[in-house]
Amino acid sequence: MAAPHIVKGMVSVAGRSYRIVRIAAAQYQVVRILDDLPVGTFETHPRLSVSAEHLDTKLMVAIARSAMQLAKTSWMGPATRAEERRPTPPPKSQAVSEPPPSGVSH
Repeated sequence: MAAPHIVKGMVSVAGRSYRIVRIAAAQYQVVRILDDLPVGTFETHPRLSVSAEHLDTKLMVAIARSAMQLAKTSWMGPATRAEERRPTPPPKSQAVSEPPPSGVSH
């Protein structure tokens, strides 16, 4: 089963609004709000790369940069694959139960 697409938010560039949709790890689709038309995609890892479909590449770069600056993308950190992003388990408790003090009745 494919992971659902996640709407990360909206950005406004050059007087138009665009919806940013996460389609895969570090990959996003840009949809123009005015006519609900997908206008391109961008990737944030290992470096920014864009693919424009219905607008100028320079505008697509501006949209992608705006999305990253406004935190509309997920920060992946140095690891990009799911198996490399396993959380570190918390340390086990060092608590040791002590016997009750002598002379205490139960």
